[in-house]
Amino acid sequence: MKYFLVLFTCSFLFGGAVQAQQPMEKTWLFFSDKPNAASALAAPQSLLSQRAIDRRERQGIALNETDVPVYDVYVQSLLDLGLEIHVCSKWLNAVSVSGTEAQITAAQNLPYIRKAAPVQRYQIINDLTLPLNNQAMFRQEATTDFSEVLGYTAGQIEQINLDTLLAMGMTGDSMIIAVLDAGFFGVDTADMFSSFWDKEQILGYYNFPAHNDEVFNIWSGYHGSWVMSVIGGDVDSVYSGSAPDAWFYLYRTEIAENEHVVEEDFWMQAAERADSVGADIINSSLGYTEFDDAAENHTWEDLDGNTTVVTNAADMAASKGILVCNSAGNLGDSPWYYISMPADGDSVFTIGGVSIDSSHISFSGYGPTADGRLKPNVVALAGNSAVLSPDGGVTYLSGTSFSSPLIAGACATLWAEFPEATNMDVMHAVEQSAHLYATPDYAMGYGIPDFFKAYAILDSLFPDIPVDTTGDTTVIDTTEDTTTTVALLDLNPYVQNGSFTVFLQTSVNQEAIFEVYTMQGALMHQEKVYLTPELDEQVKLDVRNWGQGIYIAVLRAGPAYKSVQVFIE
Repeated sequence: MKYFLVLFTCSFLFGGAVQAQQPMEKTWLFFSDKPNAASALAAPQSLLSQRAIDRRERQGIALNETDVPVYDVYVQSLLDLGLEIHVCSKWLNAVSVSGTEAQITAAQNLPYIRKAAPVQRYQIINDLTLPLNNQAMFRQEATTDFSEVLGYTAGQIEQINLDTLLAMGMTGDSMIIAVLDAGFFGVDTADMFSSFWDKEQILGYYNFPAHNDEVFNIWSGYHGSWVMSVIGGDVDSVYSGSAPDAWFYLYRTEIAENEHVVEEDFWMQAAERADSVGADIINSSLGYTEFDDAAENHTWEDLDGNTTVVTNAADMAASKGILVCNSAGNLGDSPWYYISMPADGDSVFTIGGVSIDSSHISFSGYGPTADGRLKPNVVALAGNSAVLSPDGGVTYLSGTSFSSPLIAGACATLWAEFPEATNMDVMHAVEQSAHLYATPDYAMGYGIPDFFKAYAILDSLFPDIPVDTTGDTTVIDTTEDTTTTVALLDLNPYVQNGSFTVFLQTSVNQEAIFEVYTMQGALMHQEKVYLTPELDEQVKLDVRNWGQGIYIAVLRAGPAYKSVQVFIE
């Protein structure tokens, strides 16, 4: 097992001499500056893991003051006043505290306190707290059957055409996913989860509300266990997650009781930790809409991508190069109707839900955001999704809590093949591959992704193939497979007289599929071709009505595959 213990500034600060008999107030205190910023930024290894630094460098993201911890001297002064510190946020340059009214007033008068704001009280909206009779949570035990290659996940995997990538040997290896959720009961003991430990996929875990590593006990719940299984589950011929070889950090951010006070703050703290350890993807099957006090409930106007703590934290994580996947929420049948926070973030990859027949499932939250942006981004199976059960076997559950990790894992499997791509490159490629990209709506966004098309889009943007330009013809060779050579010969990137010609060839006799897509993933042409080593197969297309732009030509032959861009003017 790989388990990396990382100590962060403020970890020693929790607790304080607070007089329990006096009324306590919970408040965010925002600092005016970080006097240690310049010296800290000069030593980035003191702020972030090497993997996190590498992720930033690959995506051209510079470190800045938000990467520097809050100033310890400022925090110590609050402890000296008798305040109790709950959460330190380097991104906000703030701490949440509790104390008496007099203590908080004294803190606000300090010269380096920029402002104060009450800690908002939220009630979590997830599958665990929803009544079973609202169709947002349906549980059905599966019978044991070991006959299928993908097992019980075949439907959800095939619906997004991820099985094509899995069959090509892509499994999300080397990608790190941080799962922000409720508890992970059973993951450490249940046989169905043994592959996570056998393959050393669990890199670390932490319980942010309790400030300890107790995430596997029954009191934590097992919503997180279900969610992570959709991503990384791996039971031979029984169950396959969407990224069965990815690595994981498991972060509990939720309090088990029905009423919650600082879950958004813990979510932000976990996102900061995910950034620091070098996570590539965050999956959050969580959403927030209501305060404990009805007078403080969120309104639809707050769903603007800039209001709530958790949404700002999610967007900040995305600005650090992390792909943030968040469920759209299960309130589509409720008076609220819309997505929940942080799904409203403009850089958050919001995942709604469909049934196995590819129709919108009624409980999946709707867009738009309050400022008119399209949400959700894409959709995946959220009705009777197969998950691994901590008490053994496979269970079918419903909720966008399961469509989000399905897409998060699929993105990990895709992104692992294009490490030079940014988080936004991956998100946009998946959007462009979806079946409603040309006609999106507020129920399904861009629709159901096709991960093979998304692969073709990224492959055209980040080609990793040898090109021989020594002769009159340009040969793009794609042989990663030792038995089959697939080549696209004489592909003219500029269309002449309304058509272009492609010559195709392989090293063995075989059937192949030739396709052309728009950059948005729409299929423009498809045909079977029969290739031989002796003859070049010629495909000539009339493209006079296609319109100007960049298109993607794709050739698939056996296990080999290649795509190139074609410009039509």
